[in-house]
Amino acid sequence: LRQKQKWKDILLDIRQIMASLVQQGFDPACMKLWKTHWDHQLYKALEHQYQMGLETLNENLSEIKVEVVFQQQRLQFRPPLEEIKAKYYRELKKFMCIPFHFSGVSAISQKAGS
Repeated sequence: LRQKQKWKDILLDIRQIMASLVQQGFDPACMKLWKTHWDHQLYKALEHQYQMGLETLNENLSEIKVEVVFQQQRLQFRPPLEEIKAKYYRELKKFMCIPFHFSGVSAISQKAGS
């Protein structure tokens, strides 16, 4: 999942292939089952990648630079701990939301047909 652009490019290619089949005269209603099958396969691959990503999440999050300084006779973090937490949770949320923003191959035709 670290290669989001690669996922997007491949998904776009699959959608273009399916759109070209419709332009060649294939009935979109008959392709519905085929698209659903591809959606299931893509979601299985996404789930696997997501589980692997969860296992290594802390290792793959972007690095947060923190300094420990002695100021006013106390050790303090720079940036403050609240900012560190906020940045960490923002990165964590970005990863956690990946499945919510993923749409399969049939999502486009369903939106267009609605």
